[in-house]
Amino acid sequence: MTTMLDLLGSFLIGGTIILMIVNLNIAINNSGQEIFKSTYSQSAAVSSALTVENDLYKAGYRSTGNKILMADSTNIIFTGDLDNNNIQDTVYFYRGILSATADYPLFRQVNFGTAIMVGQYSVCVFVYYDSLGNNISYSSLSSQTGRNAIRSIEFTAQVKWPVPNEDSLYQSTVWRKLISPRNL
Repeated sequence: MTTMLDLLGSFLIGGTIILMIVNLNIAINNSGQEIFKSTYSQSAAVSSALTVENDLYKAGYRSTGNKILMADSTNIIFTGDLDNNNIQDTVYFYRGILSATADYPLFRQVNFGTAIMVGQYSVCVFVYYDSLGNNISYSSLSSQTGRNAIRSIEFTAQVKWPVPNEDSLYQSTVWRKLISPRNL
């Protein structure tokens, strides 16, 4: 009888240990998936946003006349010497049409050539500030006088993983940068 109790006890303890190991393996697997999704979102947000950041810092560089030609929440056209060749370039960033994955493509067009998609975002917004740091309303940006008051541009981009996790939540990364070009 004691042998049976010893066998039964060792089965219970062994089963408990196996369940603990399986539970640990599932937790590590889920954690690995979340880390992968987070890394994907972060790298997608940063890699494409760096293009926008680099170009916005050059807004107005070696430009004559109006430096910002159009500005609203989803589009901006500005002039600047992007490649440092003493030739004024015109850069156009614009948000495309909502895709099937609920993302907006952001396009970059230089000198009205072929547009290139720089990234896909669930949120993509430009916000403009004057020399005192006050937010400039989008309605005042319809005139050139309003656009000439721009001194800083904030770009906000959110990238999300296309598939929700078990809790029906999307892994996402928000990238926000306030850029103050020297030549505006």
